[in-house]
Amino acid sequence: MDLNIFEIEQKVTNAEYELRIAEEKRLNKEISLWLDTDWDNLKKEKGITTEGKRKAHVQRCTTTLRQEVTRLKMDHEHWVRVLKVTKLLLLVNKPDMIDVVVGV
Repeated sequence: MDLNIFEIEQKVTNAEYELRIAEEKRLNKEISLWLDTDWDNLKKEKGITTEGKRKAHVQRCTTTLRQEVTRLKMDHEHWVRVLKVTKLLLLVNKPDMIDVVVGV
């Protein structure tokens, strides 16, 4: 894949946006579970009585969302590394062009 620096910067921006949306979605789901769950009913049905069991229940219910956040963090970190390496290579290979590339 042959991307220029501006396309890579856009990938970083898109990855940041997707990560922020996924983190908000996960957080909203966790808050919703803590606030809206009928803990008395779960206590009777599943024996969820302690704070630790409640935390485990919330984690089980948000596993997919947490996995998505982790995947998006890795994707974002990848594009940040690609951007840093690209800027470094541009600096090493074309020092007269670096002002235009990094927007200085």
